[in-house]
Order: sequence, then structure tokens, then C-alpha cells
Amino acid sequence: MGKQKVTNVNRGKTRSKKKTQQQQQQQDKTQQHIPRYFPTAKPKPKTKPKRKDHPNKDAATRVQQRQTTLTGHMVPKPHQRAGDQFKLTKPPKHVRITSSNYNNLPAEAYKQKGKQHLIALEHYNIDIDMGQKPGLNFAMLDAYDSLEERVTSLKDGKVTTAHNAWEGKIGKYLPGGTMITTRREATHRTMSTSEDPLKLGRWTSILLSGKKGHQTRIVSVYNRIGTSQGALSVNRQQTHWL
Repeated sequence: MGKQKVTNVNRGKTRSKKKTQQQQQQQDKTQQHIPRYFPTAKPKPKTKPKRKDHPNKDAATRVQQRQTTLTGHMVPKPHQRAGDQFKLTKPPKHVRITSSNYNNLPAEAYKQKGKQHLIALEHYNIDIDMGQKPGLNFAMLDAYDSLEERVTSLKDGKVTTAHNAWEGKIGKYLPGGTMITTRREATHRTMSTSEDPLKLGRWTSILLSGKKGHQTRIVSVYNRIGTSQGALSVNRQQTHWL
């Protein structure tokens, strides 16, 4: 038998529907009329909400910072840092004393905040630093984490601490407390140290000897906040024991 002749040459190809010219015009008209019934919404421009002006706006912009000297005169450059100009180079025959609120030092010596405290003393050439609120129960610290061990990194460093001795078994952290850190010549001129006789850590002091028999006492005091009512707050500690 001979081969059968193929009659459908478009076998396997997809057939497309042929639209007449009239159908194409009708579809175009329908597409033109659709926007009339379904109008496209225009995007609204983005606007930032207006901030209400403060009633004392002029006064706030005019007095942003007031800096005065020790003699009472106002410094003409209010945008600089508060306080007198601080020079890293300490003049000769001067003693540099600072007061710092530590706002709780870490109980571990390796932590960064505790290291920054000592680095700042060296960087700013500070002889005596009066510290408030170290937030540590010094009696509960490990030997290698004690402040006496930490200040050995300073040149002739010495520290005098005071805390609430009546709360001795609550852990390493205890709100409040005071301390005084000395270095270099200030350490050698320290005659005696003292602390709050009630053992509440309210203040710490050192007595320095000077030339020609002069003596100077440095006192670090932490004043409690009367509105603080926490279970271990300094206000609650002193109210309980006093």
C-alpha cells in the first residue's frame, strides 16, 4: 500500500480566532467608554503634618543655653559646651578635682563602663574624682573585681568607698553610695579618710595635707531623691534606717 497523503498542513499549530473589522471597532469603542464609568483616581500629593508651635517658641530659640563664668559674667558663645574651657594640659602647681555621677558602675572589672571611668581620669589629668551613685555593694564584690584592685591601673591610684552596710546580703548591686578616687600626688598627700558614721554611704571624705601646715578636706556627698519609692532606692534605705 502507498503512503496516505496528508491533507491538513496546519496540524499541531494553534489556531487564532480571526476578528472581523466590525468586531475590532466595537471592542475599541467599549474600551473608550470604560473610563467614563470608572475614572482613575489621581494620587494625592504627600504633605507633612504641621507641628504646633510651642507657646514660648521665641524664648526657647533665644535662650538655648546660658553659660556663665565663676565671676558671674555670661559667656558670649552659648553654643559651646557648658562650663569653663577644659584644657587637657594641666597648669603647674594645680590640683584638678572633678565630681561625677556614675549612675551605677558594673560589678565586673572587665566591662567597658568601668574601664571608661579610669581612662577618663588619665585622659583629663584628674587628681581627685568625687563619685556619687556607684550603685555597688562593695563588700560583696569578688577580690579581682574590687575597686581597690581596679585603681591599680592608675598611677598611684587609691579609692575610698562608702555604701549602706546594713543591706549586706542582697547581692553585688546596691543603689546609692559614694566614693573618692585619688591619683599621683593627691594620693601621697592624703592624711586620713572617713565616711558616714551611720554606715549608710551618704558621704565620703579625705583630708589632704599641704605646704606650711595647710589642710584641705574633700567630701563626696550623694543627696537622695525624695520622690523615689523603689524597694531598694536610696530614699527607702535611708527612711528605713533613720
